[in-house]
Formats: sequence, structure tokens, C-alpha cells
Amino acid sequence: LLSRIRGIYNNTQLLITSGNSTIEFDREKITRQDFPSDFKLRAFLVDTKGNRWYGTEDNGLYKYDGEQLSQLSTKTGLVSNKINQFTEDPLGNIWVGIDYGNARIAKTMLSSFDAQDGLANLVGVINPDTVNNVLWFGTISGLVSLDFAQLNDENPGFLQYNYLTGFSIGPVVEPIPDMEGRIWGSAPILFLFNYPALSNIPETIPYIKNIQINNQSVSWLSLSPSWAKTDSMATINEMGLKFKERLSGEQLEVQFDTFGGLR
Repeated sequence: LLSRIRGIYNNTQLLITSGNSTIEFDREKITRQDFPSDFKLRAFLVDTKGNRWYGTEDNGLYKYDGEQLSQLSTKTGLVSNKINQFTEDPLGNIWVGIDYGNARIAKTMLSSFDAQDGLANLVGVINPDTVNNVLWFGTISGLVSLDFAQLNDENPGFLQYNYLTGFSIGPVVEPIPDMEGRIWGSAPILFLFNYPALSNIPETIPYIKNIQINNQSVSWLSLSPSWAKTDSMATINEMGLKFKERLSGEQLEVQFDTFGGLR
């Protein structure tokens, strides 16, 4: 008895799950694939070479190359057995969104990335963007991008777009690029991220690294009128760094009056 229609892929393939089996319909044939008894399908992909990728609830992923069925799980290198999505990038790598980060399968080599690599600890959706030439990741920590030029890098430069980097973007369900390169998604409400406008900003943006008062270096983390009560003002100078001495109240007042309007 057929129990669930999983979806239609590439406008030709219909995948139906039936217990621990999948039944695939295309225009020419019907293909059945059997799995272990506790198999629960979560994701499916047919790559450009015709390989079938099956992502499961708790058993990692399976790959079927037309002849042999192989499994990849935490026992063989994955950091989690819960698979959320598959995506093939322009170089033929398979990216796997999982509950504890992301995996990249390049031929027979497996690489894993998580929050320590600039990604996130939960990746739900991965979409390639051929307008901006980036790979977009919808994660629990916001929107993340990776330039196509770094798809095979050992240490890819993931870029985060969330409240920590100045963008009001929360957990992203599914980032979808449109024909103009803008990114639509839900986080959890609908948002539009004009990435091309951001990427067109010149790289030579002025960045203040230091301000001096009377030839003494001054820096701060925040300037707030409530510093006297909450001690939240973190203004320090060379004297403080070297001798652990705080500025006097009068010195703090002078600096607040002078630089309090800077943001």
C-alpha cells in the first residue's frame, strides 16, 4: 500500500514512499528501492550523474548509483544522522543540510562545517544562486552565503547575515534567489534581502579603529547615558590597558559629551 507522495523532481520524477521502500516514476519506467525497516525519508535528490540521494530521519543518507546502495552516517563520518536537504553545486559537489551543521561530499571526500566554521549548527535549506554566483544556506542562525569560487576550498569563507552582523534576519526557513539576485525567504515572516545592492558597496569603506584624546589612544565598546548606574560603558585607554586603572568620572563625562553622538 502506497503511503506517501514525497514530491515531483525535475518535472519528470515522482517519488512515493511506501513503508521502508521508495517507488520512483518517470516517463519511461518505475523503480523500487528497498531500505532497512526503520527507514524514514526526509530528503531526495537526483544529481547530474543520475545518482539517487536519500536523506533520512535518523539513519543518515543513502546513495544509489544504479547498481549499489551505500550508506553514510555518524558511524562513517557524518556529525548527525538527521538529514534536512541535498543540493548539488555547479562543481558537482553534494551539500547536505543536517541538524548539526553541513556536510560537503566531493567525489569520495567528506567535509563537515558548523558554527565554528562560520556556518551554523542547524542547516535546513541550501539553494544555489547563479545570478550572484553564491550558495545560500537557510540556517537557525540566519542567512549564510558562500561564493562559488570557494566551493572546493578546505576552509570556505562563509558569510553570515543576521542580527550579529547588522541584519534583522532570524532563523531562515528557505532562501530563494529571484532573477535579479535578490533573496526571498521567511525568518519567520517574509523578507526580501537585496544582496546585489550590498555587494555593490565599495570595499574601501572607512573604518574607525582608533580615536585619540590628547595623544592618548581611546576605544570603547558602547557609549550609554546610563553608564554611571549600570557600569555598561566600556571606555578604556592605554593607561587602563597597562595598569588596569579606570578613567575618572570627569574624563568619562568629557569623552561621552565629545563622542556620544557617534554610531
